[in-house]
Amino acid sequence: QKIRKNQKTLKFLSSMKIVLNPEYKFLQQFVQDLPTRFASEGKVIQDKRNTIKVFEYKELEINVKRYRVPIFINRIAYTFFRKSKACRAYNNAFEVIKRGFETPESIAYIEEFKGGLLHYSYISLQCPYRREIREYYQGPLQGNEALMTAFAQFTAALHEKGVCHEDYSPGNVLIAQIDGQYHFSLVDINRMTFKPMNLEEG
Repeated sequence: QKIRKNQKTLKFLSSMKIVLNPEYKFLQQFVQDLPTRFASEGKVIQDKRNTIKVFEYKELEINVKRYRVPIFINRIAYTFFRKSKACRAYNNAFEVIKRGFETPESIAYIEEFKGGLLHYSYISLQCPYRREIREYYQGPLQGNEALMTAFAQFTAALHEKGVCHEDYSPGNVLIAQIDGQYHFSLVDINRMTFKPMNLEEG
């Protein structure tokens, strides 16, 4: 009986959950290998609070965001009461696309318990847009009127469709101009709600 208890403890201390988008079933082995490959492979594009790397695999650019290990109280919350940030980002992407807006397609998310600590990663396609609305955060407005108008219309359309990005910072909106039209893609979407909004809330 004591041995069985120890086996259960070891399983709790070291376990892994993977949720894979069926559209990307051909990436299953890549996703399964990520926990051991992440530290030594891939190109780092951000290494601050969280670490983001880009991997090239089967002619795809794959974005992998490894969230920092949450503090103790949040580990309890994410284990028993709340969905992890990776899980929320994965599911939110489907909803954003369903409502007619751009965001990188979800591939998978991974939740790991190692030594009792919760680690989680979100895997998506890498957005081809390289510019952020941050570039225009301080202006100038003159010469960028068309972009600012398009961004205002995009933001209003989000709210009209019930998409509330709760971390709508200038680094979380990527932009590109294609055939004279501005396109916007939302990133860092784990903090998001979907609900009817009036003008004041928007």
